[in-house]
Formats: sequence, structure tokens, C-alpha cells
Amino acid sequence: METRDESVFFARSVIDGLHIANSHGAWPYLSWGIGGRADAAIRLDFGREVLVDAMALYLRADFQHSGYWTRATVHLSDGYEKTFPFREIDGPQVVALDGRHSVDWMRLDQLVKNSPASQYPSLRQWEVYGQDSDR
Repeated sequence: METRDESVFFARSVIDGLHIANSHGAWPYLSWGIGGRADAAIRLDFGREVLVDAMALYLRADFQHSGYWTRATVHLSDGYEKTFPFREIDGPQVVALDGRHSVDWMRLDQLVKNSPASQYPSLRQWEVYGQDSDR
């Protein structure tokens, strides 16, 4: 579920290749908004097996309005999971996945809001690094 079911907060916004994150609302300031949910989660399906070894996450950096998450957990379809911290920055937050994993999906959840908790922390972009498993 996205914030108010508005297209500017749809999950597809995190794979559009744009890193502009210092505002919110209309294009190019799209993001995945969680609608204030404590149980928010987002899943990235690759549609085939891929090899992954790192990812970069970009938070929406409109921090006075949005707030941010202080940590999250990523789960991979091979059973691997990792909890990692977020920083209050406008830019990539790279997370090493401790080796190469053959996966067909990844899920981000257990998102912990900063304190005082904002209703509007959002993810601007999710990049995954690796290669096609057929190589």
C-alpha cells in the first residue's frame, strides 16, 4: 500500500533510475511512500535468477517534511538477510550483501523510523548490483 494511493508514491518509483530526492510530490520527485504504516515492505522481483552482491538505497531527502528510517532489513530469496543502518543523507547508501547470491527477488522491511517518528519517510531509488546468472 502506498501513501493515499497516489501515483507519485507508487513502488515503481524506486526503479525509474532517477536520484532527485530533495523534495516530494510531482515528477521528478517521485518516491515509494509508506502511508505511515509500521509494517511497510517492498519487494523487488527480477523475473529470473540473477547474481547480486550489493545494493544502494536513496532515501527521499526532504528530511524536514519526510523524516527517514534509521535501519532496515533486506531479505533475499536464497534465505540470506541483513539488517543495516540508514543515515540522514541525500545520496546513495551502499549495502554490501556479504558475497554473491543467486536470487529471483529481494524484500526490504522492518523499516525503523527516526525519532521523533515522521509519518512520511520514503524511498527514492533502489539499485541492485550484480549480473545476470546466465553469464
